[in-house]
Amino acid sequence: MQLSHIGSTSNLVDTSLDEAPPPKRMIFSKWWNDLFKYRMKISVCCPLVTILIIAMLVMLAIMAIYGINSQQVIVNTQTVSTSYSIIYGTNTKIGYTLNVLDTKGLANNLMKTIGLTGITVNNAQLIPLLTANSTKKRQAIPTNIIQCQKNPNTTGDFLILTISINYPQDCATNDCRKLFDIKVQNYIDTLYTNMSFEIIFTDGQNIQIQMDFCSFQQVSTAICSPACANDGICLKSGICICSSEWKGSDCTTPICQQCSSNGNCTSPGTCECHAGWQGIDCKIPVCQQCSSNGNCTAPGICECSVGWQNSDCKTPICQNCSGNGNCTSPGICTCKSGWTGEDCTIPICQQCSSNGNCTRPGTCTCGLGWTGSDCTIPICQQCSTNGNCTAPGICTCNSGWQGSDCASPICQSCSGNGNCTGPGLCACKSGWMGNDCSLPICQQCSTNGNCTAPGVCTCSSSWQGSDCSTPICQQCSSNGRCVSPNQCSCNSGWQGSDCNTPICQSCSSNGNCTSPGVCTSICQQCSANGNCTAPGICTCNSGWQGFDCASPICQNCSSNGNCTSPGLCTCKTGWMGNDCSLPICQQCSNNGACTGPGVCTCNSGWQGSDCSTPICEQCSNNGKCISPSQCSCNTGWQGSDCNTPICQSCSSNGNCASPGVCTCASGWMSNDCSVPICQQCSTNGHCTAPGICTCNSGWQGSNCASPICQSCSSNGNCTGPGVCTCKTGWMGSDCSLPICQQCSGNGACTRPGVCTCNSGWQGSDCATPICQSCSSNGVCTSPGICTCKSGWIGEGCTTPICQQCSNNGACTGPGVSICQQCSSNGNCTSPGTCECHAGWQGIDCKLPVCQQCSSNGNCTAPGICECSVGWQNSDCKTPICQNCSDNGNCTSPGICTCKSGWTGADCTIPICEHCSSNGNCTAPDICSCQSGWQGTDCTQPICQQCSINGNCTAPGICTCNLGWQGSDCASPICQSCSGNGNCTGPGLCACKSGWMGNDCSLPICQQCSSNGNCTAPGICTCSSSWQGSDCTSPICQQCSTNGRCVSPNQCSCNTGWQGSDCNTPICQSCSSNGNCTSPGVCTCTSGWMSNDCSVPICQQCSANGNCTAPGICTCNLGWQGSDCASPICQNCSSNSNCTSPGLCTCKTGWMGNDCSLPICQQCSNNGACTGPGVCTCNSGWQGSDCSTPICQQCSSNGRCVSPNQCSCNTGWQGSDCNTPICQSCSSNGNCASPGVCTCTSGWMNNDCSVPICQQCSTNGHCTAPGICTCNSGWQGSNCASPICQSCSSNGNCTGPGVCTCKTGWMGNDCSLPICQQCSNNGACTGPGVCTCNSGWQGSDCSTPICQSCSSNGVCTSPGICTCKSGWIGEGCTTPICQQCSNNGACTGPGVCTCKSGWQGSDCTTEHEGGGCYYGQDKVNLIGGGQRPIEELKVGDRIWSLNSNGDAFVEDEIILMMHNEPNKPEIFYTMETIDGHYISLTKSHNIPVYDQEKNQIKFLRASKVTLRHRLFIFHQNIEIKNITTSPRVGFFSPLTLSGYLLVNNISTSVFADSYGVSPNTLQRFFTPIRVYYRLMRWYYGDDYDPFETKMTEGLHPSIHFLKQHTIMFKLIYFGIQYMFLTLFSIYILYYFKAFSHIYSIRIFK
Repeated sequence: MQLSHIGSTSNLVDTSLDEAPPPKRMIFSKWWNDLFKYRMKISVCCPLVTILIIAMLVMLAIMAIYGINSQQVIVNTQTVSTSYSIIYGTNTKIGYTLNVLDTKGLANNLMKTIGLTGITVNNAQLIPLLTANSTKKRQAIPTNIIQCQKNPNTTGDFLILTISINYPQDCATNDCRKLFDIKVQNYIDTLYTNMSFEIIFTDGQNIQIQMDFCSFQQVSTAICSPACANDGICLKSGICICSSEWKGSDCTTPICQQCSSNGNCTSPGTCECHAGWQGIDCKIPVCQQCSSNGNCTAPGICECSVGWQNSDCKTPICQNCSGNGNCTSPGICTCKSGWTGEDCTIPICQQCSSNGNCTRPGTCTCGLGWTGSDCTIPICQQCSTNGNCTAPGICTCNSGWQGSDCASPICQSCSGNGNCTGPGLCACKSGWMGNDCSLPICQQCSTNGNCTAPGVCTCSSSWQGSDCSTPICQQCSSNGRCVSPNQCSCNSGWQGSDCNTPICQSCSSNGNCTSPGVCTSICQQCSANGNCTAPGICTCNSGWQGFDCASPICQNCSSNGNCTSPGLCTCKTGWMGNDCSLPICQQCSNNGACTGPGVCTCNSGWQGSDCSTPICEQCSNNGKCISPSQCSCNTGWQGSDCNTPICQSCSSNGNCASPGVCTCASGWMSNDCSVPICQQCSTNGHCTAPGICTCNSGWQGSNCASPICQSCSSNGNCTGPGVCTCKTGWMGSDCSLPICQQCSGNGACTRPGVCTCNSGWQGSDCATPICQSCSSNGVCTSPGICTCKSGWIGEGCTTPICQQCSNNGACTGPGVSICQQCSSNGNCTSPGTCECHAGWQGIDCKLPVCQQCSSNGNCTAPGICECSVGWQNSDCKTPICQNCSDNGNCTSPGICTCKSGWTGADCTIPICEHCSSNGNCTAPDICSCQSGWQGTDCTQPICQQCSINGNCTAPGICTCNLGWQGSDCASPICQSCSGNGNCTGPGLCACKSGWMGNDCSLPICQQCSSNGNCTAPGICTCSSSWQGSDCTSPICQQCSTNGRCVSPNQCSCNTGWQGSDCNTPICQSCSSNGNCTSPGVCTCTSGWMSNDCSVPICQQCSANGNCTAPGICTCNLGWQGSDCASPICQNCSSNSNCTSPGLCTCKTGWMGNDCSLPICQQCSNNGACTGPGVCTCNSGWQGSDCSTPICQQCSSNGRCVSPNQCSCNTGWQGSDCNTPICQSCSSNGNCASPGVCTCTSGWMNNDCSVPICQQCSTNGHCTAPGICTCNSGWQGSNCASPICQSCSSNGNCTGPGVCTCKTGWMGNDCSLPICQQCSNNGACTGPGVCTCNSGWQGSDCSTPICQSCSSNGVCTSPGICTCKSGWIGEGCTTPICQQCSNNGACTGPGVCTCKSGWQGSDCTTEHEGGGCYYGQDKVNLIGGGQRPIEELKVGDRIWSLNSNGDAFVEDEIILMMHNEPNKPEIFYTMETIDGHYISLTKSHNIPVYDQEKNQIKFLRASKVTLRHRLFIFHQNIEIKNITTSPRVGFFSPLTLSGYLLVNNISTSVFADSYGVSPNTLQRFFTPIRVYYRLMRWYYGDDYDPFETKMTEGLHPSIHFLKQHTIMFKLIYFGIQYMFLTLFSIYILYYFKAFSHIYSIRIFK
């Protein structure tokens, strides 16, 4: 209760101290007397010293006198109070229960009752009632009490009070104060002579007391200086007793009942909060943003509730919520469009077959071998348009096609002379024709021969010539023409079977018909070649013979020639040679022999019209027969017949079907058929053999889609390896543990929501013990144990307790008995009836009543339950645990029973069934994963990018499957793709155009023989001595055009040539009249000719005449002209020339005897040859040979086989073959191409009979385009929505009648929330949301609420904060420090945090700090450049300035005195007006120029001001500003000069902490510099004399100096000032003598 002042008092009272004893004047007498013992005479040579000392002594005397007078000054800052003794008598003996606290309380209550303000009770004493039996001596009792005892109303004990009260301000005289004393006495005496009131004592008893005023007297007077402010009472000299609102020695410190360390008590009850705090006690922190999901625990710090985070606790926490969802409330991840799953990591794809995985929304990532938006389209590396890819790597061919890629058409036979280019369609090689290319083509082959090979017309018997149109006649002279076999048609004038008999119309027997119409008369038969020497005798000239000398003589002239003149054998067509025995072949290679005209008979192994084509019995179209039985294979083929394709890599699972094309066996795929095909193999396994999916660890099943869980009961589903997802109502690693919302430790949860109680317990949560017999007077606290209520005992608590009940009464109830006694706690209202006061009970009213007091306490006074050790609260039912977190319940003293999911002595350690070392168990079964891990147990590493070709085995580490590489395992591995291909799969190179081979290193050349190497696509690089685009042409250094280079430098000469270069012609015979200039050509000298130049030359003399001498031509029969070149023909059309007698030689393009028939090389029976090469076609035919029929309508899908008759290709029909054939194509599609049915919109499948629904799940059937007819139990446009009769918004209808509850809900319709932990202090109102009863909080409502209870206390029950050791205050926010000065603040128990500049456990020691530089400031190196101070080393040569700053000094670092690279320190940063700056610690010395005093001096950094100037070279610069800031890292180097130029500013290397100047320290460190110089001189410049392994801290040398600073200073200054000290003693010595002589007695 606040005391009000009586009247107006003052704390400023004038006082007089005349009676105070005077001070002693002889202050220096002892010192002087000691010194005066040494009197001696002194001369007057030192008068100045004497005068100086006298002046000093006079000054001291004046000060002493002034000190005396100063004590006589009246102090106006005092409070004067007086004390009184008051005695009251009572009517009650109360001493037997009254203690000191009760007495003091009684006294204070008395003063409050009488209303006398401004009074402080100093002492209260209780004097017991004096009786005859009293043991106290009479004389020990004050007389005033004896007087009081005579009062009839004071029959009890006495109360003696000593009170104090301040005199009023204006009451400074004794008379005034005496009047004031009387006024107070009268006030008490007249107002309160008799009082009656009730007092309740500390033990709970209450007494009605009658008190009378007995005595009043003044005891003493007290003075307090300074004055007791704010109505404080001066209790005794120097001690102020403050009112309830003030404290302190002078009562100037206001009292705030509630004002934490976060505020300042500025006036009584007014707590002015520091920034960031609010509330009447400044205990409520202020947070600008702190939502209802958190508690503001400190300024700006919002401590979030479980499940919330961020500075304002508005952001919910989800353990697993990927970037595909938003965490909308704790543990609830709301997925973005296209994602699903608890953590929104499962993408949604409308259509994604089992051949792919939905890797992101709408994106179905196909497995190996599949493609398409829904991964239903298989991939075949090679599958032409002639087939359909029906499964990965399996190309099903259309009719008429074959091969792994269906690119090879099927033909019944192409007879080796053609290539099958389409089903049943042979593309014939050059020279062949026919459906099967079995018919050779000959440009000219008459009916007299058979075309047996391309260009080879094999003649029938009796026919010859390249086209077999020339008949053979055994005898047919030149006078006739062989018109049919052995039938010679004679020229005009000739006759006979051989047309060798001339016809003369008339020739007598005296003459001979020697030529047509010429009858030689001299002799019957004697030609001009003989002389008729006698009748009938013709003597032949030389060279002639016969009876008529008409037959020339030729020594050798075979039947292939005619001897037309002596020695001249004129060869028949197709023959040559002197004797015409050599047949002529236009083309006949060395591989054959010309055996007849135009007939080249081939050697064994060769064929063709010129025998240049080698014969290979086995040489397929994939090679070229280059010599007999030697087949040169095309690129990509091998084998003796070049029919074996080459594949660089083709495993045993495939067959090499064509070069580089490996046709895989069923179940295999890839270029080399090494990759097995599994129709169904999930990403959790690897396809190791066809149809065999080998599962990764943790997976099983034919397609490795079923995870393995070692233990997963039927109450859960194994959703991932080792991950058992529990059904509603179950939990645990194997889902074998049922969930019960409430099941105490006295029972076991045997199935969801069912708590089976242990023996002796009952109730839905098994928390109610069973007692067989326990009356209403007790409480069943454990099985069979009935704890009796107060006042009852016995087994069933049926026996009442009476404290006092004699045998004369019966205890009928607790404290109810018929007794003779009635205590002061009741009134005896009738005999034997004691009516108890409120709060008491019992027969004698001695038993206090407590409404609630458990067996853990004793009811010691009404309503006061005194708890046993270990129990607390008003009813002593709450056990005390020093440390028991919110995760446990204090169930008995010191025993913290942990809630489910927690362990540890204080229940602060959460339990996680599964939490690997990659995570921390932060809450029950909540494993907070470290960076890079995920999963409920944090065993799943996180990889930002890891394709299906690898497994994420560690954070950010994607371990690739065999054949894959890259950080995301998305890059396949190929041993080499040689830059000519792209690696598209493990070991699979997709070659660029022009390359082939497994590694695409083999270039493709269409033609490149074995004589060269295909070095680049289409480039065949020839070996030495070969050339040509295909390197089939050998190189011969010397080989004329008369030969053929058949192999390198080997020239095969043409017929008639010889020599190494085939440049020498061969002539069978060449007379001396000519030279052999070409094969068989004898170049004659002038005037001669013939093969052997034996025939004379006539300029104009054809073979039809005989040049009998040079220039003389004698014509044969049938020839005419000067040159006998003009034959005589009876009939020869204009299409010919008469080339020999009776012989018409047709012009090109004409034939027939008279050359009137035109020649067409190719003119079929469908046309007529109307001119040379002009085949005029019959109607319906066209083409150069009229063999191409004309069809008005015949598309490219058919072949016109006869006029207007189109033969359709397979798959086509119609008169124009333009209508495709589809085996099945419903009315919902159009047959667009053979077997391809193009569906109309909304239909699909091969026959377009299957309707398309964009969205139609497996729960329905697409019955028409866009119409999905749902199965029973399903609904929605896509039949993907199951139908549930009842499913609340807390669940999802996942199947017909199946309501799958969202996390945190259970029940058939998911309407029941799940709370893992929700105590009886709350109700589960939502998933994990336990809505607490009033006064409780926490996720499980087990945490009591205290409005203000800091972390330094424990809120043990609602509104009750029990402080931890070292803390006090209502909210336990005030730490306790035994010692903490005003230079610090008590920030924690026993922790005194010092203000800046102070240190020590109680912050009473001023902190000097070191003298150091900031490590990143720089010095200038003599060698050039700068170096940070933190990088300096011993021996570094640097620049410094001299003491005046006007010259540079070459300096050197000799020692690093102090290095602290990691410690913080406060730096003073000085910046000059020109931009220079330097940072130094507080006590570091720096030379400055003081502008006001015009002098240079050293100042510590903390003393430098803006009026000082810093030194740089040759000038001093003004300081612009000085700032202080904490920085990390400080260093202290020592230089030779003692100076250091830092950032171009001159500094001292010494600190002010030694208490001496830098110059003194420089001299003090002289031994160190000398030692450094000597050691470096002796050991070299690289030697460090002070080397130490320390990299941080104080150098040992400097540490030693600091430890012995005083000793070194004594030595140094002792030596330095030794002479000055001796001189001073000498002066004193003589001064004493001088004083003695003149009897100067100043201090006697």
